[in-house]
Amino acid sequence: MNRALEIFFGLCSFVGVVLTIVLAIPFLSDNPPSANSRGIVVALMVITVLLGFLTLRSFQKIERLQSDLDKAAPSLAFSEKRISVLQEEISASKRLSDEVAYIIHNIQDQMRDRMHELLGAKELLDSGGTIPNDEIIDISRTNEMFYLFLLDNAKSMMDALTGDKCSVTMKMMVEGENGILTVKPFMRDAGSYRSRKFVDTLYPEYPYYENTAFNELLSGSNQRYYCSDDLSSEKTYVNSNKSWNSSYNATLVVPIGMQMIPDAYTGTIDYSVIGFLCADNKRGGLSQGVCIEFFASVADSLFNHMQLLSYIKGQASRLAELEAERAEANEAAGAAAAVAAAAADAADAAAAADAAAAADAAAADAAAADAAGAKEAANGDASNSSQQGH
Repeated sequence: MNRALEIFFGLCSFVGVVLTIVLAIPFLSDNPPSANSRGIVVALMVITVLLGFLTLRSFQKIERLQSDLDKAAPSLAFSEKRISVLQEEISASKRLSDEVAYIIHNIQDQMRDRMHELLGAKELLDSGGTIPNDEIIDISRTNEMFYLFLLDNAKSMMDALTGDKCSVTMKMMVEGENGILTVKPFMRDAGSYRSRKFVDTLYPEYPYYENTAFNELLSGSNQRYYCSDDLSSEKTYVNSNKSWNSSYNATLVVPIGMQMIPDAYTGTIDYSVIGFLCADNKRGGLSQGVCIEFFASVADSLFNHMQLLSYIKGQASRLAELEAERAEANEAAGAAAAVAAAAADAADAAAAADAAAAADAAAADAAAADAAGAKEAANGDASNSSQQGH
């Protein structure tokens, strides 16, 4: 209640009491006043005094309540401010959830389209069909563009979740010299490519054990991820890039792999790991459960896609090699057939020449025989003529 209003009501009550007393005294002083009149006036006076007393007590109580309220006002104001802050945090959390959900949907939408194309190509190859080399090149390029799209969206997601600029990269496992597993940078998000490409040039491939994250994930401990929001405090952290802390101080690494079926006899659980999805930044925030789980879900989706793409490229390459071998064999067979045909033609020509020579020889022999016969006949005629002359 307003302070001035309280004073006004208090004065009105006081004036009312005073007027009641002033008016009642002359009335009571009449000689002789009736008993009923006296009783009524006394009752009114008592009631007026009680009402004044009750009004005064009410005002005192209101005053105390107002004092308590004034004392509690800062707390109430703080509570209202806190409620406002919490409401804003709830709204921000909802906006963040919506943004992350939108990004995940983007990734899965493209993943579905690419998987649909790859499954169609696999079905064609498995049924004995072939895919021309230029189409294989197109498939590879399309999926490399998809990987860049995925990394850019993953970066946007990690930026939103951590409140810091992140770098996201994909690194693959390859077999190096002497059978040692090595890690090779495969692709980076577009935003960090320019600033990190020099490092990738310096370290194009290195043994997995030269990086603590990869070493722990491949150590056989079935560790699902490696994460630290403050690598500078990790005394045992190792990185082949000695200047790593100039680019980041926090990292999250999840394997691109899948848990295999446990061994039926030993119960041993093994993992097939083909690469890693990595995120890093300066200020941390990567150890949040939401960061780890969303990031791991992206890596899990990549495993089947990359395996299927590798199968298609390998199968198409093998079929192309078989086709080339078949074509080479057909060409060799054609060349052999041509040689055989040429040899046959040569043999036929030689046989014809021999036959012609034999015919010529026979004709010559026959002519010689005829000539000899004619000569003998001539000699015989000459001898007969001589005998007849004698």
